[in-house]
Amino acid sequence: MLTEKRKSELCLKCLECCKILLFKVERNHLTIEFYKARGFKMHTVDNFSMVEIPSPCIYLTAFGCSIYPARPEACREYDGSTHPIMKEKCLWIKEK
Repeated sequence: MLTEKRKSELCLKCLECCKILLFKVERNHLTIEFYKARGFKMHTVDNFSMVEIPSPCIYLTAFGCSIYPARPEACREYDGSTHPIMKEKCLWIKEK
């Protein structure tokens, strides 16, 4: 089991969750083609689709998260290792 300290170390090394937005969209041909035509990456997960939009957090710098010790609760609670898309990138899952 990962300690909170080790989770923080891995988060600060990875930061993938801080670089993109993922959201569910209706799973039909027109919706998928709409986003693909605009250059967005699409993911199919079980019975839904997700759009991946490159959108780095405003607090992300070349040196990492500039507010990590005071980051929002959503960032503190987020677990990328359980997300259907982010778990492929999350360093937590590689150490579990």
